[in-house]
Amino acid sequence: MIQNNHGSQGLIATGGLILFSFIVIASGCAGAGAGAGAAASSRTEVPRFAGMWEGGFDAGMYVGDMRLVLDYEDNAYKGVLQFDIEGESMSSDIFNFESEGSTFSFWTTVEEIDVFYKGMIEGEKLTGILEAYAGSEVMAEGTFFLIKKK
Repeated sequence: MIQNNHGSQGLIATGGLILFSFIVIASGCAGAGAGAGAAASSRTEVPRFAGMWEGGFDAGMYVGDMRLVLDYEDNAYKGVLQFDIEGESMSSDIFNFESEGSTFSFWTTVEEIDVFYKGMIEGEKLTGILEAYAGSEVMAEGTFFLIKKK
């Protein structure tokens, strides 16, 4: 009988271990499923840069207000950048918008001047640097800041 008791206790202990293992594995699978879903959704670009952004820029003798309107369509950003410099309004389509994590860059062309923007997003703010080129010559450098409005 003692042998039977040991056998029963061993069976109960083994059963408990199997049940415990099943619970741990099931919990891990549930967590992995949630994580896998999050990983799958992070592979798809989230349009975090999309919206209307307003602020300004300072490039030495060129200082003014700016508004960036970005849309996210067909897995790409498209938009328009508007400037107000000394009472004169100008606008340009953006092109070559690229982003990786919280950083971004894009180009505009305003009156035959190519302008490169590079910056980062922090919550509801875009900040960065800009460089204006006349041909291959840098004619102005500066900074910009934008706050999300919509």
